[in-house]
Amino acid sequence: MNSGISQIFPEERYLFHAYSAPVRLNLKQVREQFASDLVERFNPDCLIYHRQHNQKIFIFRYGTVVFFNFPIEVHHDYLAGIGVVPPQTVSPSEQD
Repeated sequence: MNSGISQIFPEERYLFHAYSAPVRLNLKQVREQFASDLVERFNPDCLIYHRQHNQKIFIFRYGTVVFFNFPIEVHHDYLAGIGVVPPQTVSPSEQD
């Protein structure tokens, strides 16, 4: 039996990637670090940046950063720009 949702939106795909830092983020400073071409929404707990209609970055003051439909290749640049250390990945050949 097919799901009704997959029949309604067969081409829609969304990617979420979340990162967490062990520190609180100063959202005022974070606002100053981002490019001016990103439209932002701001409240005391969260910054929301829109790059395109379906690409967003949510930055929470408690240290969580969520990328919505952003290519993973640019995550590290944004994370480093706001002072969050990007996670290190280890390939299987490096573990030996």
